Amino acid sequence: MLSALLIAAQLQAASPPSPRLTVYVASEAVDLVSRVHFGPEGATVEKVIKVDPRPSENDGPHNLNISPDGRYWYTSVAHGTPNGTLWKFDTATDSLVGTAVLSRFPATISFSPDGEFAWVANFNLYGDMVPSSVSVVYTPAMQEVARIPTCLMPHGMRVAADGSRAWMTCMMDDKVVELDPGSYGITRVLLVKPGAERVLETSRAMQPAELDQQHGHMFHDAPAAGSTGCAPTWVQPAADGRRLYVACNRHSEVLEVDAASLSVLRRIATGKAPYNLAISADGRTLVATLKGAQALSVIDLVAGKEVAQLRTSHTVPSGVQITPDGRYALVTCEGKAAEAGAVDLFDLGARRLLSTAQVGAGAGGLQILSYEP
Repeated sequence: MLSALLIAAQLQAASPPSPRLTVYVASEAVDLVSRVHFGPEGATVEKVIKVDPRPSENDGPHNLNISPDGRYWYTSVAHGTPNGTLWKFDTATDSLVGTAVLSRFPATISFSPDGEFAWVANFNLYGDMVPSSVSVVYTPAMQEVARIPTCLMPHGMRVAADGSRAWMTCMMDDKVVELDPGSYGITRVLLVKPGAERVLETSRAMQPAELDQQHGHMFHDAPAAGSTGCAPTWVQPAADGRRLYVACNRHSEVLEVDAASLSVLRRIATGKAPYNLAISADGRTLVATLKGAQALSVIDLVAGKEVAQLRTSHTVPSGVQITPDGRYALVTCEGKAAEAGAVDLFDLGARRLLSTAQVGAGAGGLQILSYEP
């Protein structure tokens, strides 16, 4: 009997701990948001919330974020006629609080530090390849207060932790745009075409038309046909704001950028097609979903290299979040064809998949509501 108890204790000690987490996941293909709980007993879908303004059509909740105070969650509804919307829900009841009309195909969402303003990149996936915009929404009233013209297919919208700056990527014209939240103008632009990176400086916050005049119409120039570009899909600031990390989806690398000068400090090779990024609070670990490799890339930022690729349970990994202590990562998988969506929980220390919850197809936007190690 003692021997059996000893073996059981050894097996328990050898098993990685199972944290308790609750997350929200947006499933774009089926107009649903799922609330999922992970714990020692495994993964459970606790609740499914419809985000479905037009039952006869696919409206597509794309990205998802939670307000800094934790009271509300928001999802960008990508499809609409002619424009998409931002929806606000109460986290206590998951009831709809309000909506705001934005522009075409609103995608990634980020907040000012006080949560009063939501910044949403209008990706403009469909129609002509023309410059799109970023919408700024005053969240207490759910009213769009600014629509800032930017570039081709803006994505990866992030606001600095102190609210002093905002950044977004321009997937189809190889740029990272820095904005001033005070004036809603563009302050600098980093060109990220591989081997030809440079900064377009401005003397003050400008609008795109002024930048075109100052820099010879370079601001809205798309890469030449057949050229190998970066195709940046995400820009992620470090917690201390000193570094930015840019996912080059087409070039399979992540750029480490000095936030003060916008100079490229390091190029970190990854697996195929890095898409979304998340960084640990201590700035030591960066993770990237690899859309072209069905894996999560784990990057050691001290060493400056990819140290692991962890295979996801389903195809087309998309969204990613890291727990506040940097121990775990959560990844959404869109799936393809008849495949369901999923959210995976990884132990970054043990470098292994701990648990999976199956959710609606097209799982993308992801955010942690609560976490107990």
